[in-house]
Amino acid sequence: MPDLLESGTPLRPPRDDGRPSLWDRLPRVRLREDDEPPVRRPRSIGRRWVGLALVAGLVLGGLFIHSYDTRLTEQSRRDTIALAARVVPIQSPGGQGRDSWLLRVVVSNRGATALRLRSAQLADTPLRSSLRTVSRDISLPPGRDTWISMDVSGACAGGGLTRAPTTLTASVTPAGRPTRSVRVALADDTSLMLTAARQTCVDADFGLWSTAEQQGTIVIDDRGLFVPMRFRLNWTPPWDISAVRSEGPGLAATVDGLPVHVTNGLTPIVTVRWSLTDCVQAKALNYTELRLRTTLTRADASRAVEVTTTVSGGVIAALGIFLDRACR
Repeated sequence: MPDLLESGTPLRPPRDDGRPSLWDRLPRVRLREDDEPPVRRPRSIGRRWVGLALVAGLVLGGLFIHSYDTRLTEQSRRDTIALAARVVPIQSPGGQGRDSWLLRVVVSNRGATALRLRSAQLADTPLRSSLRTVSRDISLPPGRDTWISMDVSGACAGGGLTRAPTTLTASVTPAGRPTRSVRVALADDTSLMLTAARQTCVDADFGLWSTAEQQGTIVIDDRGLFVPMRFRLNWTPPWDISAVRSEGPGLAATVDGLPVHVTNGLTPIVTVRWSLTDCVQAKALNYTELRLRTTLTRADASRAVEVTTTVSGGVIAALGIFLDRACR
């Protein structure tokens, strides 16, 4: 009998010729209950947590490395000591004879941590120096300027000081760290230390010094730099200025109409002309080397001496402009 559907309709109609159909020749297959397709099981919860833990570990590891690098950078900033100093002009910078004289300095803490100043001395100079009591163990806050006072003496023998010191050696203690010795760049834009040293050194080895002060309009042209100046001496005996030259290499300085007489420590106004002889040497000069050498002759011609002559800040600035133009 042909297979019937539940409705009684044959699954396949019989053949008319009485032979069994292909359908009838197929073997009967009966499914057992355990032949059902496998049930899809949910993914293991343990494996899911392992994946999440791995991702979390990578993220936390990256954050830890970033935090560690940040701490190293911050520690490096705290450990870096960045100080700068400059001389502050005062009314009476020099002493008398071999007495010490006062040097006022502004120290700038450009670092990221507070410091305490234990001691300070001028470096690479015959001058003797030390902090005054009021400036010992003072605080140097980050990003701030702090005034300090120093006692300075010496450097009179052999003709006196010819080059101002440009460095301080300071002993400082960072917050929470041991004391360290550092070198600090020292600027002296007005050549005050040279002036003070010369004023102090009035012994037989070094009794004369002079300055040159601008007295009119500065002119720069193709011929050079022209500065109207008046020379001032620290002694009043009758002297004449018989010659003027540039102390620093790479520059020449001349004055027309010499000699000129010094009256009450001052000369008449004369014009000093600077000209360029060597760009490389001139541009390598430090501002403290932009000075003159002046020959002083006694009015009776009984004695002649050459002394270093400092120039005012405006003249130094004009020399810088002149060099920039001439050495293009």
